[in-house]
Amino acid sequence: MTSNLNFAAVAWCEERLLRRGEPLHLARLFSPPALRARTTAIGALYVEFESIIDQPRDLNVARMKLAWWRDELGRLEMGEPAHPATKLLATANVTRTMQHLLDLVTGMELNLLEGRPRDPATARVCSERGGAQLIAALNVRLEAADRGSDDLTDCPMGRGIALARLLRWPPGEALSAELAASVRKDLTDARGRLTTSAAAIRVLAALAWHQAQRPAPGRATGPGKQRLDTLRAWQAARGKLPRGLRANKGAQSRQSGRSGA
Repeated sequence: MTSNLNFAAVAWCEERLLRRGEPLHLARLFSPPALRARTTAIGALYVEFESIIDQPRDLNVARMKLAWWRDELGRLEMGEPAHPATKLLATANVTRTMQHLLDLVTGMELNLLEGRPRDPATARVCSERGGAQLIAALNVRLEAADRGSDDLTDCPMGRGIALARLLRWPPGEALSAELAASVRKDLTDARGRLTTSAAAIRVLAALAWHQAQRPAPGRATGPGKQRLDTLRAWQAARGKLPRGLRANKGAQSRQSGRSGA
């Protein structure tokens, strides 16, 4: 039964995470083994939610799909999940992650009703609803620790990472430039938290940073870029971040002091 569950869950998740250029695939690939199942399932759910709200053919059908997922997360919370991905989550410690996942669905519902953002202000709001909860969910530690030490809900990092995902449409050269600038600012403002964040967060932040360096349409997307992104993800997971995301030693010391308090 466990083997069948794992096969179904992995197949469903990989169908979403192995799409070309999906950063969440690399985030799960370079996560520690103890966190890999949870990172895989949360990443795949996020991609699924994005696909539901991305230019839906029928708004009511899209709302029904998100409502089903809200109910499914409720079943997961009660220990009765029905979907392979939530069954995979049930094998991990998700108690402290549940509220982030529920808030993520709520944010996606709001984004669905508002439609695809066409200006920087709306894009930032939409990205904060989704990205902040995704990053917070991925960063929750397994052990019962002080929530404040790993909760990134109010940190601009999630918004910056989600904004970088919008650059892949692409939204047009002028808007791309503004969004890229917002990505760089958000990630720079949050870089002091990266040294103590989960490996998956460092991977996503590094890839978002590089995405924002060349946001214009037509940038390289072939095998060469995929290999380069894999190398960047591996380095970020090991703690070697892009130069612009490296916190100065004073900031690192202050952050370490807060984490150890």
